[in-house]
Amino acid sequence: MQLREIDFGTKGIFDHIYVGSQCVRRDLNPPVGWFDLIYRLCERLEPLVRELSATLPPGDRFEVVQVKQKMGELRFHVSHRNAAFDAEIEAAQVDSLRTCEHCGRPGALRNVDGWLVTLCKECLGPTEVPA
Repeated sequence: MQLREIDFGTKGIFDHIYVGSQCVRRDLNPPVGWFDLIYRLCERLEPLVRELSATLPPGDRFEVVQVKQKMGELRFHVSHRNAAFDAEIEAAQVDSLRTCEHCGRPGALRNVDGWLVTLCKECLGPTEVPA
């Protein structure tokens, strides 16, 4: 599943985070069910990024490096971090473990054919093994 494609930069949303680049690239490919979770995270990060950007040397910028699912959990890697960034990202990771990665409804961490995924009962299908 692919994240819905959004070009935050050209719409003027999260300019400091994406700086005109597209959110979705090969390395920014999270499940579509986490779209709202990631959007809320970016809303919380934007003021932190704006503050950080004022202190960066010329030519340096904040960038989201990688967004993906790993072992059923959101992974959100950034170019610059501090305790405030880490707290916001960790909160989103916790939320991802209770949000279905396919549809965004409440879900749980599950083992499906040896793969850890976070799914709701409706998206799970018949092959659940307790995680």
